[in-house]
This record gives sequence, C-alpha cells and structure tokens, in this order.
Amino acid sequence: MRPAIRASLVIVVATCAGLVLSAPGLGAAKTTRDVAFGVADDAWLTHGPGTLASRLDELASLGPDVVRYTVHWDQVARKRPRNPRDPDDPAYRWGEIDAILRGLRRHGIAPVVTLYGTPSWANGGRAANWVPSSGKAFADFAYAAGRRYSWIRDWTIWNEPNRTAFLRPTDAKTSQQGELADLSRWTGGDLRYASLPSHLVEAVRDILTELRFQYLITFEPGARPGWHPIEIRTRKRDLTVHARGGYMSGPLRSGSE
Repeated sequence: MRPAIRASLVIVVATCAGLVLSAPGLGAAKTTRDVAFGVADDAWLTHGPGTLASRLDELASLGPDVVRYTVHWDQVARKRPRNPRDPDDPAYRWGEIDAILRGLRRHGIAPVVTLYGTPSWANGGRAANWVPSSGKAFADFAYAAGRRYSWIRDWTIWNEPNRTAFLRPTDAKTSQQGELADLSRWTGGDLRYASLPSHLVEAVRDILTELRFQYLITFEPGARPGWHPIEIRTRKRDLTVHARGGYMSGPLRSGSE
C-alpha cells in the first residue's frame, strides 16, 4: 500500500449479514461472513493522487467488501430544485458522485452511502451542519438519491449526529452522549451503544475481553487546582500498572499546573 493511503484508510463497520448479502453481484456478495470489512476515505477517493481510475484500481487491490462514501446534500443541491424528488432536476449536480459510485460498482465493491449536509436554502442560511427547517426537504433529497442509485442497498443518514460539529442543534441527551464519547476517547477507552440484542452481544463480548485487565477510574476533587498524585496499593505481586493521560472537563484556571 502506498504511504499516502496507509495513514488515512480505516476500517468501517458492517452490522449484519444482510449487509454482506443484500446486493447481489456486488463486492460484498463474495463473502458469507457476518462482518463485512471496508474502508472510508472520501478525500483520497475523490481528490487523491493520480486519476480516479487508478485510485479505484488500487482500492480494489486491497480487497474491501464495502466502501463508505458521503454524498453531500449541500454540494449536490446548491440551488433549490423545482422537483426535489426527481434526480434529473437541473439543480442537482451528481457528476462527481456518479463517477465514484459507478466506479465502485464496476470494481465489484458495494458502497455504503451516507447522506449529509444541509444546503443553506433549506436551513435558513446556516452552515451545512445545521438541521434542515423541514424534514420533508431532506426526505425528498434522499428519495432522489435512492432513485438515481437504485442498485445501492446500504444507506446511512448523517455522520455522528451526536456531535455538534456535524449536527446542530442537538438535545440534552444527545449532547451528553457526545461528552461521554469524548471522555472515553480522551482516556483511551471506547463508548458502546446497544440498540439491538445483537449489538448488546457484541458489546458484552468486547467488554469481557477487556476484563482480562483490571482498571481503576478515579475522580478526586481537591481544594487546589491542578494535577494530584494517586496512590494504588494491592496485595498481589508482579502487577503491571499502566497510567493514562488525564483530562480536564473545562478550561484551565489561572494557576493550574
């Protein structure tokens, strides 16, 4: 793999066997595993070195089952379409997306398409991460995209909607989940959501694997600002202690270490 790609390609999650088998004739159908492996790198795929054809060839050589790709509503529909459910409306600009998604199809790779970004005409002139004023406007665009790429079976809506960087506004519950995710990441851990029984089984399996190790998480308020030592005592010998970097829940105050 070329160095330019090695740093940016990441594994994306495919949640069930239906994703693997739902698109006959595509790359995901070549395996009967319950998990499909793929990559996500919109920037490299769209504007990376070489030609799109060469990038697709190199991507195919990696053997992914799926590739996640983002279709930006705000870029496809910079102007309000007169017939928003018609993918052939003159306001829509699909050219770059056509080339990529149809190129993936030719290489036998199943796209997982994320619809994201609100045009300014649909949210009162705000940024693309602001929710549309009308849910119907987004539904109409999703319908148009589905008609244009009717052979694609796997779609997602928005990207990390629990984070205000990608979706505003969010309710209090969603904001709290975002803060927990940040806390987990900053301390070297992970935050898992389980909305289906199958998700819960996967989460428990991963947690049980982690329980081979013993962790201590401590929150210890003090009268003085700054960092304070923590003493850990155990009756067992030959234990290895790993320390993870601390974090601050807010801005540092004057005099903090």
